[in-house]
Amino acid sequence: MATLNIFQQYSKEENTITNNILLLFSRLYENNPHVYEDFINGLLGNENIYNIVPAFQQQVGRGGKGIVDGHIESKSTKIIIETKINSKENIDKLLLYCDRFKDVDSKIILHISSASFSVDELSGIEKKMNKIEKKIRFFSITFEDIVGGL
Repeated sequence: MATLNIFQQYSKEENTITNNILLLFSRLYENNPHVYEDFINGLLGNENIYNIVPAFQQQVGRGGKGIVDGHIESKSTKIIIETKINSKENIDKLLLYCDRFKDVDSKIILHISSASFSVDELSGIEKKMNKIEKKIRFFSITFEDIVGGL
């Protein structure tokens, strides 16, 4: 697994772009996790499906099974990113990634390109993905969406 590096190590333009996007995301997180969470949720249509900041509660009951004094929860999330420079991704390739979400609460596949899938295409792709692994959310965003979200 390659780690993020501010010094470019990739010969393929697509991999360099992905590295730069991941660097941007990681810097947003390092600066302020709340801002990062809001930024990602903005890219995903403000659906608030991506939560990285823990929820803190106290005196939490659960249907007569006792009341815990304190409760801290942070849901597990995995975002798989597929970057294409000037095209949409092959749907069959995207379907191959669906098996990477075992034991994850929030499952997101993010397609980033200069071209995005239509609403109908998104719905069809998500249906195909959910036949393989339940509750996967698929989003297609452009580079302009990322810049516009800053």
